[in-house]
Amino acid sequence: MAVEIFKTNVQDEQHADLLITSLQQAIPDFLINFDLEDRDRILRISGNRDVSGMVISFLRREGVECKLL
Repeated sequence: MAVEIFKTNVQDEQHADLLITSLQQAIPDFLINFDLEDRDRILRISGNRDVSGMVISFLRREGVECKLL
């Protein structure tokens, strides 16, 4: 299982929870979580295929800045 890590600008738990819910609908077989206490507001996704392009596109459409680390 691969882990992809993204730097984001998500500021609060409520926004993070909404994004996680939407992402889980698109990639239900992945584990998804945010670490908002990290200075980079980390989004981690774990799964068995590369979905980084889809995740970046989705987050940008939602107005979230993100970068694959």
